[in-house]
Order: sequence, then C-alpha cells, then structure tokens
Amino acid sequence: MNGISFQGIRMAHTMHALQGMRGPGSSMMGPMPVDNRQLNSMLMGAATFVHNAPPRAAQLQATLTNMQQVLDRLGAVPSNTSVVQTRSFTGSSIPDISVRVDQIATAQRNEGTSLRADLRDIPRGTFRFEIEVDGETHEISFTTTEDLTNRAFQQRMADAINAAEIGITANVTTANNQSVLSLATATTGAGENDEPRFTIRDLVGNAVEVTGVSEMTHAAQDAIFAVNGGEPQTSATNDVDLGQGLAVTLVGTSEEAVTFSAGRDSAGMRISVRNMVSQFNALLETARDNDSDIRTRQLIRQLESVVRRSRRSLNEIGVTMNQETGRLTINEDALQAASENGAIERFLGEHNGFRSPFIQAVTRLTDSVRNHPTRHISPHAARFPGFHVALNAVANGNTLANEPQTPFDAFQLNDMVGSMLNMLS
Repeated sequence: MNGISFQGIRMAHTMHALQGMRGPGSSMMGPMPVDNRQLNSMLMGAATFVHNAPPRAAQLQATLTNMQQVLDRLGAVPSNTSVVQTRSFTGSSIPDISVRVDQIATAQRNEGTSLRADLRDIPRGTFRFEIEVDGETHEISFTTTEDLTNRAFQQRMADAINAAEIGITANVTTANNQSVLSLATATTGAGENDEPRFTIRDLVGNAVEVTGVSEMTHAAQDAIFAVNGGEPQTSATNDVDLGQGLAVTLVGTSEEAVTFSAGRDSAGMRISVRNMVSQFNALLETARDNDSDIRTRQLIRQLESVVRRSRRSLNEIGVTMNQETGRLTINEDALQAASENGAIERFLGEHNGFRSPFIQAVTRLTDSVRNHPTRHISPHAARFPGFHVALNAVANGNTLANEPQTPFDAFQLNDMVGSMLNMLS
C-alpha cells in the first residue's frame, strides 16, 4: 500500500459545519478555513514524531548511561601514537603484542596542472573521456560554455567525475589564484600486479590533456607490517586486527616496534562521543521534522539549551554546535587530544558519586521523550480521532496518498481541532 486516506480525518460535513465556529479557547474570529491536507499533514508529522522519537531517545540514553563504564574501561595504549593508534580493544588484559610498520596503505593520486584560476583559456564545448578503475572502464562527459573560467572548467569536470560514483574522487584546490584538479581512488591499497589503480584518457576534446590529470603523482600501495617480529603482512587498508581483541590503525612508519601498555580506553571514549553526537543529532532532526508543533518546538529549544549551557566543555572535547541548525559536529583532532589528556573524563565522568550535569540534563529529556512522547506534541493532535489512524499508518510505512504536506502552525491547529472536539463532544 503506497498511501493512505484517513477516513477518520475526512469529516467533510463536520469541517464544513465548523466554518465560522469558534470553540472555547480559540483565538480565531470569524470564518475558520479548514484544509484537509493541512490537517492530515500535521497529524502525520505528530504521529511520525511519536513513532520515531522514543527509540532514538532510548539509543542516546543508553550511550549516556554506559559512558562511565567506557571511561573506567581498560585501554591498550600504544608506545608511539604517531605510528599506531588503537581503534578498539575488547580484551580483559593488555596483550603482549608488538607491531613494526614498514609502510602504510595509500590511495593513488593524480595531481593535475596548476592553471591561472580566473582566466578563460581552455577550449569550450562538449568533452568526453574514459577512466579505467580496477579493470573496469567508464565513459564520462560534460559540456562547458564560453563564460567559464579555468577553475570553473576544472570544477565542472570534477563534478562530472564525482557524480559518476566510480570509486574516484575529484577535487579542485585554489591558492594564490592558481587552481589544480586532483583525482584519487576512494580506497587505499595497491592495484593488481602493482599496476595503477586507475588511468584516464581523452575521447572527445582535450579536457584530460589541459587539466593534466593523466599523470600519476602518488602510487597506491598496501600497508606492510610485522607482528611480534614475524613475517611481513600486507593490508589494503590501514585498519588492521592484531589479535587478542586489539584492532589498530596504522598511521606512520618506524624501525622500532610499537608495544602496548595499560591506560585509559581512549579509542572507546572517542567511539562513545561520536555515538552521543550522532544520536543527539538524530533525535534533534526527528523533532525538527515536526517543528510546526509548539510542544515539539519547545523540546528543540530544551535540547539546544542544554548544549549551550555546556558549550565550553563540549568545545574542549571537540564538539561544537551549528548555531543555525543546532546540529553537533566533531573536530577529530580535538577529540583525539581530549581522549588522551583527560578532558572527556572531566566533562562526562562521575565525580564524588554524581553524574555529569550535562548527562543528567540530556537524560531527563530523553527519558521524557522515550516514555511520554505525546507530551511533546500538541494535546489537541493526540486527542484527535484521526491521530491513531496516522500513527498506525506511520508504523506500517504508509504515507498520505497524493496529498502534499504543507506547513501548518500549531496555534491554528489548536483553534481548528479544539473547535472540532468541542462540537463532537
């Protein structure tokens, strides 16, 4: 079933009769227009929130509840973090493991010719070229116009490559009015028989020639490492499993082997903070999808307020809030430092038996959303007969059939539905 019509909502005669009525508490004077599509849209928004918000709140709550366990957990700390970084550790005791890294895995990179960014000296027209990636050939084309600068030409070509989604990423960088188009494989690791992972050549026009991206400037290669003095091993990625519950990321090379000792589980801390941020954003986006409802808007403000009150401490662990969207973002370098210098424990850990004020505040909100989601939507919406029809539709993956969802103000809803409920009672 692709769509649903709410028979419980479509009370045309009742709605028509409500024109001009004003129920108790209504702020509307005179005729009151009733739009079935708007009402259905509002009820679907409220039902979607009530259906989706509790599990997302529960996920965030679980991460916050388990935070102290992560902070107390034993971690495997490498002796040289510029060579190896712990990705995860699930063992009960620090493994007696050493690893020597001879080479890290890299992607192939073709860096093009530096061009004067603001000039228009590249021929215009339709261009077609082919890229062979790991033995598979792909044709790509794009068209340019006379008004494009060299940088705009490079960007047009980069956009065509990225849109093809063939495992090659294209990027244009500009400095001192000089622009360069660069191509790289989306994954690391050497090609078969050490052949290039990709090649590129012109078919129609000379886009490849003038941008200079046919020459490989950095070859793709596998990581090479040895564990406990054993034979060298290879990996197409830098994320490797050393055994005994220890997974690491190779980030540099060294003639001396890296060993591991007991310490804070910095990798686990970073994972927990990332989960917290991702789950907070998911709950916030679920609320924003229903922000025409005054009660849901209040929840949004409460979530953002909690973050603002802890803005300085969040910044110290690499978490910042976008002032326009309220979404949290992570600075990975700052998060890495915070996981090693104790900032995460100071902010999110328990002190003298008391949980972090930030965790307490977010937990109170998530507990309310999880157990009482209808408190965060208009009471008129929750009481309206068609609400449960909408809730069942959301649970079954149905949507409104051929009815555009339009913005709807909660105050207008309260007037409309309040009058309808008054008449039906």
